[in-house]
Amino acid sequence: MRAVYLPVLDLINCPPICDFKVAKEYYSTVFHEMIHSTGHSSRLARTGITTAGVTFGDEVYSKEELVAEMVAAMLCRVAEIDNNIIENSASYIKSWLR
Repeated sequence: MRAVYLPVLDLINCPPICDFKVAKEYYSTVFHEMIHSTGHSSRLARTGITTAGVTFGDEVYSKEELVAEMVAAMLCRVAEIDNNIIENSASYIKSWLR
């Protein structure tokens, strides 16, 4: 099982917390997928979620990944999840920047 948001079903799927090395990685992942769900057409209707045919690595996909990861990093900070998760988020964000 992998972490994913499925817009067609409006469903977040995530492996159980016991599958993560540390609990804070689970919460960071869940936050990320939750943010994707805010892009659903019944909510904010972000193009990265609502546009058909978006493919891995294209500009629309990349922007959606940046949104999800930046907000997930902010939520980790609010939840007082320590900086090593923030550093992971920063690396992930950097990988999507163009």
